[in-house]
Amino acid sequence: MAADTVNSKSSADNENVLKVAKNKQEEPITIQIGKSYSIKVISVENGQCDQCGERGPAQYETDEDDPDNLFPPLIYNAPSSLEKKRQKRPAVGMAQQLLNEVIIWLRIGGRKLTPGSHDSVAAYLNELPELIKVDCWFGKNTETATKLFQSWHGNIKVDGKIGPKTWKELIMFSDAYSFLYDKPYPEPQTPPDAPDLYAVPGLGSTDDSPVLLASNDPMFLPVAGSGAANVRCAKMYSKAKNFSELVQLVKDAEVLLESSGVSGRNDRLRAIRGIYYGTIWSADYKKEKSMVRNTGFNIYASGMWGTVSMPLDPRDALACNLFKALQMSQDVTDGNRHFDFGHLIIGVEAREFGQTGNMVGFGHSGLEAATWIGDLGGGAAMLANSRVSSPSTRARTRFTGTNFGGSINLEGDVAAYVAGMNTAITNKPSPPVFSSGSTTPIGDILEDYLQPGTSKGGPIWQNRSKHFLTMLGGSFTGKTLANRSTLVAAVQSKIEEFGCYYLTNRLRQQGKLTSKALRDASEYLSGAAQEVAEIFIDALQHNVEHPDQKIRAVTDPAPTGKGSIPIRCSIGVTGTEMIEKGRDIINKKLQKILDILP
Repeated sequence: MAADTVNSKSSADNENVLKVAKNKQEEPITIQIGKSYSIKVISVENGQCDQCGERGPAQYETDEDDPDNLFPPLIYNAPSSLEKKRQKRPAVGMAQQLLNEVIIWLRIGGRKLTPGSHDSVAAYLNELPELIKVDCWFGKNTETATKLFQSWHGNIKVDGKIGPKTWKELIMFSDAYSFLYDKPYPEPQTPPDAPDLYAVPGLGSTDDSPVLLASNDPMFLPVAGSGAANVRCAKMYSKAKNFSELVQLVKDAEVLLESSGVSGRNDRLRAIRGIYYGTIWSADYKKEKSMVRNTGFNIYASGMWGTVSMPLDPRDALACNLFKALQMSQDVTDGNRHFDFGHLIIGVEAREFGQTGNMVGFGHSGLEAATWIGDLGGGAAMLANSRVSSPSTRARTRFTGTNFGGSINLEGDVAAYVAGMNTAITNKPSPPVFSSGSTTPIGDILEDYLQPGTSKGGPIWQNRSKHFLTMLGGSFTGKTLANRSTLVAAVQSKIEEFGCYYLTNRLRQQGKLTSKALRDASEYLSGAAQEVAEIFIDALQHNVEHPDQKIRAVTDPAPTGKGSIPIRCSIGVTGTEMIEKGRDIINKKLQKILDILP
């Protein structure tokens, strides 16, 4: 489909106008930014708008009988031939695509997780071909696939009809499936009957020339739920190759979220953070598949259960591949510098929402758990677990790559504390200082900290490790940390405590949680936490003396042997033993019942 292009920059006489060419044969017309103008689609590629061509259904279909309904219309296998003639429709094709995702999921083992009937799921699955045909006709196979999904779900009436409840659950399943298996996003396309358009200035450029055209019809804007297929892109976003490109991605995201109705700065902050942590569409969930981690990150960043809303889903708003470009740009390298943007954004959110004091019942804050304690506590836990079979494993092995204490993670941990810091408050993390009246306050903090285009960064970057150590309780004589041993002990305690939680949950996720496995690993945890704390503090001290170098491990303490089990780990061991004993009692009682059955 032909896309309109921006022909020139804004008029020198009026910064609020720009020229847009309708096609190569016509002269550009000058329009007022924000004003609507009619547009004509020049050409349509073969099959592009065919609802059931090779590309599949092109659009989400509105319920004609109930326009306010959030889901497509009721669809089912019509009993009469007359009704069947009206059953070829986009909504059926959309459902067929979603049902195929369910079929794939169940065939690769997902039926083991069903809360519904195993027998009926297997029976329906055996009736179906490998995949149902996406032809927009609600036939027998589509009806069987619908019953398959309803039966597998376990909480929907198995009637073979797709109404609001089944639509909702199908769409929710697809959202999770797309991130489990990296389902590619369709490239945005403009339908042939596109309404009037208006220009959104400033995206992706340093002048007033727009790179995106969006409709002035509220239902056509890229807001959550309306579908990004209604956005016309003059460029597609890609992964940031340097700090300048990352800053631009974030600023463009803020503009698009604002234009989509996300007017609150903190809602935008949380939405951008959710790209990386705490949601089913986040990079972390894509890798870890853990709802426990999602819950933890939301608590760490914004507060305890029920006190804050979940991050808004920004995927439709961040069109033209911007969502995926941001997610791929979590770790960015620029010359001799690099850092983890995901850590920075969750740290800024935690500071904004006051998650800097110890959480009730824990010896650490949400800010700490979301950043350095989460990284180093996890690293120490896995180190302790490795030492059960390989006692000579060195702590420095947890300071490589992009996990745990890798250099790019450490830079992100520090950035979480110091980016946008109030320089008048140096002994603790301060709330972020946002620029007043800016349309891109989050991007401004990022830009101020990174200082793109420079090799050494700005004053905060140059003193980042000293600022961070001071916030942890460090004191300096010049550039030398005067209370290293005290700081190492404090950090070791926090790493050890978090390591117990991490170890228990990780073993559970891996299906290896037994009281013996947890006890054996816990015996190594105190020593592992001590070594990790030493490497961490020494890395920061080294960076204070050499700020132009990356924060990285520079010391390599000898491995520590077994020690006493930390209190937090003991609680986990005891709880696991109780579960095992209870399971054993239940199994014995069940066996007795089975033995007396005829």
